[in-house]
Amino acid sequence: MNYRSNSKTARWAFVAGTTFILDALFFYFLFKILDNVSISNLMSFLFSTCYNFFMHKHWTYEDSVWPRLPFRRYLALLITSIIINSSLIHIFLYFMAAPLLSKILASIITVPLNYVGLRSFVFKKSN
Repeated sequence: MNYRSNSKTARWAFVAGTTFILDALFFYFLFKILDNVSISNLMSFLFSTCYNFFMHKHWTYEDSVWPRLPFRRYLALLITSIIINSSLIHIFLYFMAAPLLSKILASIITVPLNYVGLRSFVFKKSN
């Protein structure tokens, strides 16, 4: 693995980690205010996903061009991710009454899926 690849991996890990923290914090605070898991998850997920897209686009993958295709691909990944994430949260809530823990467990499962989607589908470099 070369330096550039290691640097991109480190930047991806930083963005993913901060996205995870932002998502969990916003979910926690929104749930405390709204007392609704679905709305809290949707709002926190959308906010953290916007942060995630712009950080990956401009810093991790250093893509300064604004073509529509990556954004459309990102929206497709976003929709898929929110469906999986929300479904997992509700499954975990069925077995335990801990919304924040359910959110964290669901995010742990969806983060690797997002990594693969970002790297091989959204910001895939053309040959």
